[in-house]
Amino acid sequence: MIRVTVRPFSDLRKFFRQGEESREVEVPTGTTVRQLLVLLGVDYGEFWRASVRDTLVDDNTVLQDGDEALLFPPVAGGAETGISL
Repeated sequence: MIRVTVRPFSDLRKFFRQGEESREVEVPTGTTVRQLLVLLGVDYGEFWRASVRDTLVDDNTVLQDGDEALLFPPVAGGAETGISL
C-alpha cells in the first residue's frame, strides 16, 4: 500500500467534504490516476487532467508513495459574441 495526497480543483471538490482542500488516501501499490478516480467516486467524464510530481500526466500514470495528485476538471471557455468582421 502507498499513501497519496489528492487535491481536487473547481467542480471536482464536490467529491470531498465541504471545506476539505485535500485528502490523504491509502491505495494499493501500482494504482494509476484513473484507478484513483474510481476509488474516489469521481465520474470520469468530470475529469480532465492530473498533475503528479509537478508534471501534467495522463490517467495511466502509476502513482508512487508520497505523491500529490492535483485533479482538474474540464475547462469551458469562450463564447460566441455574434460579432463578425
